[in-house]
Amino acid sequence: MAGDLAGVGSLSHLGARGEVGFWGPGDRRPDGPPELYGNHADSEVVRITTERDFAWDLSVIEQRIEEIERTYPWAPAIQSIQSPVLALFDDETCWVEDLYVQSMSGQVLTVADSLAGATGGWLGLSVVEEYDGEPYVEEVWTGSTGLVEGASGVVGTDAGAVLGYDSYSGFFMGLGESGLEGVSSFSPNVAYSVSVEREGRTLAMDKIEGPDLLELTAPDLMMGDVDLDLEQGLQVRWTPGSTEDLPAVVVVELRVYDADVDDPNWMTELYRLVSWTDDSAGRLTLQAEDLQALPTVANKLSRLDELMGYWAELSVVRHQLRKVDVSEGDLVVDFVHAVTSPVTLSRNGEFE
Repeated sequence: MAGDLAGVGSLSHLGARGEVGFWGPGDRRPDGPPELYGNHADSEVVRITTERDFAWDLSVIEQRIEEIERTYPWAPAIQSIQSPVLALFDDETCWVEDLYVQSMSGQVLTVADSLAGATGGWLGLSVVEEYDGEPYVEEVWTGSTGLVEGASGVVGTDAGAVLGYDSYSGFFMGLGESGLEGVSSFSPNVAYSVSVEREGRTLAMDKIEGPDLLELTAPDLMMGDVDLDLEQGLQVRWTPGSTEDLPAVVVVELRVYDADVDDPNWMTELYRLVSWTDDSAGRLTLQAEDLQALPTVANKLSRLDELMGYWAELSVVRHQLRKVDVSEGDLVVDFVHAVTSPVTLSRNGEFE
């Protein structure tokens, strides 16, 4: 269900291992998992948490700055980047103010001012760009945390996800601080505590291994200028995770959209090509004959930088599954890490 909610790398769309699924214009996509409407109490909560490590939050912020400087097309327009920045919220999720963080380590933050009654905050960075002499501020939020004034500084609450059942949609929805979970809420290579609570009672409590980060070695999707030759095939390579005894799969998904046809969710999907293998394999190859049904795609932009015509995206998605016993059966936690980028599709380097 995690992949279906994210809209990428859905496990419900996979065939046999090594099989390539293909859907073209007019083909019905596979059905996703059913919504479990009314099968849970409104008070039911799932907690998947680990001890807060602000060093990890800081490393994610630093990674985002490096990615902006390396890949952002308008990086020369950046005048300054301020980090780490903490946006404060009160217990009614109302914004209080933004503060600069002086230091981050363990569960403690050091800030210049008091919390001013705030109970939670968002962590991230602030980017100032200048165009035609006018400054523009863009804030990038990477994670959230509850906050308590401590003797040595500001103490953060546990990281991870708290999911509350929503009877309207039938899904468990994230209850992150002031509505934000954030990438840095999920530390890799650490143990997580999982508990299921209903009407004040704890139904299950267990420990599970946390996720490994997906380290993609080829192609370099983070550069955003990858051209795939449909006549040459495609090989995707990654570093296998460390939890070989637990189920983990990697899904490679190539989608082609028509940007000129409106869709309420994103763009109108025309083609989808999907394959998967065990994470331990470290590579997955799509042969040229697998790609032949796809059109060439140049990913054109208008003068206003709006998408035009066909647009292609390649996603590489790792699913790492963990099982927790509960009184009614099993709870499966799916840690998902995806890397997605626009890609161009050519034939022998040419576009039709």
